Amino acid sequence: MGGDLVDAFCATKHPTGMSSDALSPDEQVEAMTDLLNQLDRQGKLGGVQTGNHDNWSDSAGYRFERFLSELSCPVFSGEGEIDLFIAGAEKYTVWWAHTTWGNSKINITNAPKRALQFNSERADIALVGHTHQASAEQFDIAGKSKVAIVGGTYKTQDSYGKKWGMGSVGLPGYTLLLWPDSKHVEVSRTPEVAQDFLLSQIYQLTTDESWVDPYTRSKK
Repeated sequence: MGGDLVDAFCATKHPTGMSSDALSPDEQVEAMTDLLNQLDRQGKLGGVQTGNHDNWSDSAGYRFERFLSELSCPVFSGEGEIDLFIAGAEKYTVWWAHTTWGNSKINITNAPKRALQFNSERADIALVGHTHQASAEQFDIAGKSKVAIVGGTYKTQDSYGKKWGMGSVGLPGYTLLLWPDSKHVEVSRTPEVAQDFLLSQIYQLTTDESWVDPYTRSKK
């Protein structure tokens, strides 16, 4: 989760936006923490970021992170890194932040690309939230493959945002396929396409008599 988990419009931050929200700020927090706790219990959260919307609670004297205290996954309030070990073998370093310098409405992946250059040279993947338009780009830095992603927003219908020039934002999110036996990343626009790809690969490989399960091989 890349931050801005709730709108949190209130009397001191975009008060006119309160009228277009279906839930009050406290109800938004309750619903989101319930969802996050469910995902965490299922082992589906690698980490959670807090964003500027969430941190507006500071003006009321409480830290949003307190609502996330029961999560077992890491909780970030700024940039950080997560190392992913696929099948206990291949390591992928993910740099992520809710936002960073270099946000652009034209060159959407500019911010995570700059982060891979200046914030974390060892990272393979950079994830950034905050802006509402999703985009992904694969490129090389000094001969090493990198992936830059802006996650976009899951609030695809936003009447208040349209008043401020935030129109159609398209599909949110991306699914990354990480190889266990070599440093290789493929980016899928939807989880359904990623699932179809994996199933087709499994079918092709298991029908080849010379195939060796990379998960088994990586553990030898």
